Amino acid sequence: MTYRNSVIRMHPVAYWRLGESSGTTAHDEMGTYDGEYTLSPTLGVAGALNGDPDTAVTLARTSTQDIRFPVTPAEALTDTVSFAFWLNTTDKSVLQGIAGDQVSAGSARWRVTLDTSGHVSLVKTGVTAIINSTDLADGAWHHVVLVSQPGTNQSFVYVDGAPAGTGTTGNTTWNTASATARIGSFSGAQYYNGSLDEFAIWDRVLTADEVAMLYAVATGTYETQAKRINKRIIAQRGGKKRSGR
Repeated sequence: MTYRNSVIRMHPVAYWRLGESSGTTAHDEMGTYDGEYTLSPTLGVAGALNGDPDTAVTLARTSTQDIRFPVTPAEALTDTVSFAFWLNTTDKSVLQGIAGDQVSAGSARWRVTLDTSGHVSLVKTGVTAIINSTDLADGAWHHVVLVSQPGTNQSFVYVDGAPAGTGTTGNTTWNTASATARIGSFSGAQYYNGSLDEFAIWDRVLTADEVAMLYAVATGTYETQAKRINKRIIAQRGGKKRSGR
């Protein structure tokens, strides 16, 4: 079981491994939403996953480097969305954009940010839906999952496989087909400074068990954790287990 296979089995709308060693294309593993590395970020840096040779990308805020999408993944989203990614940074000097869109110059409808306390937030039309309370700008890799479910007015954040906060969310759709989606910035003004890896988007809620399984696979603890979690996920999806097996 690999992290890549685990993500793909969960059927994301888009999934960028960000493991290219050269070129300007950030390939979408789902085959639809390739992005473009802009202004030459550093490719091929050591990645987040234990035992996986796939690499990551490092973006420099002062060089306004990011990844841009001529066809925005947000056009496939309606109300519910989940983001999963790995980050590694020590910069807390300014508000930074991990992902978002640009409706017009300096204007974003949604964004994922890292603030000056090292906290990750999910913001939608100006309303902060969720924010974690842990400083993630500590120079280590962290797995972050953000979930927004407007139908129930709930949102969730997970850090390193565990719940890290809840909040409310607005009812505004994520569909911003007229906007330009980005990883590593939002609104064309706020840029991220650090490394990113394994960025995926879903048009559904990732469950706590799915999040925990992804982290277990990534950190090499699948044998002791993920098999138990995977059985529960299968049961929740209607799978059956024969008695005595």
